[in-house]
Amino acid sequence: MSEIRICAPSRIYGSYNGGRFSARAMIEYMSKIGFDGVDISLESVDVLDDSYKSVYYSVKTAARARGLEIPSCHLPYYMPDPSDKVLMEGFSKQLKKGIDIAAHIEIPLAVIHPIALHAKSVTAEEWARRNLEFLAPICQHARQRGVKLLIENMASNCEGDGDHLFGSNATEIAALADALGVGCCWDFGHANLSHRGEDEVKLLGDRLSLVHVHDNNGYTDSHLPPFEGSVNWECAMKSLKEMGYRGYLNIEMSAWALSPDEYIREQFGRKTLYLGQRLASMI
Repeated sequence: MSEIRICAPSRIYGSYNGGRFSARAMIEYMSKIGFDGVDISLESVDVLDDSYKSVYYSVKTAARARGLEIPSCHLPYYMPDPSDKVLMEGFSKQLKKGIDIAAHIEIPLAVIHPIALHAKSVTAEEWARRNLEFLAPICQHARQRGVKLLIENMASNCEGDGDHLFGSNATEIAALADALGVGCCWDFGHANLSHRGEDEVKLLGDRLSLVHVHDNNGYTDSHLPPFEGSVNWECAMKSLKEMGYRGYLNIEMSAWALSPDEYIREQFGRKTLYLGQRLASMI
């Protein structure tokens, strides 16, 4: 890939307060706005429904017909209590079904969250052990299906309270990715909440395959548009440039509270694309 390309999550034109748009309508919207690609948000889909094959095949067909790529997807992330074995077994099945969807419509990258545990409750070694135990079978399933998993850095709001959330910095997710034989996704909004410098992404090196872009005030995971929070985007994009990054910028702005009005949604989408292009120009 010779230049930075811009995608947005499918949930940018997914649900709203009072209803939801169809998957086909989402593809039409993404194409009309002019995005290069769409990141499929599997966390908002009932991936246990066996009808997914026909639904997602139609999404792939519609995207290809309009010149849209589907470079990545986000696996379900509403993780249950990690200490509840039954619930975690069910969650594992959801993740594997999400991987099956990715394989079915040839999505090469799938983002997954690690189990997030606090230093007040476990040691670093225990955190790593529990993640390896839970994620290893899922990673094996992804390899068998031809999908590359990416570990995403978590958002922590406890770093200044004498605590630490494991999985919220580059060193930890890089070590976990290496142990599992997978890649990494760096979320600049999550990093800002965790008080990590914008240049920390460089620690990931060639493990980095995808970037999530959104802003916040350093206290709430509000998914604001870039340049409307406290992320230093010049430093962030300079870091990607120094790394030689040539993947997608996935612009994860929050759209759930928007009116379903077509004009309002269109203007929001165009703003999202413009901000992505502005960031890409820095790289």
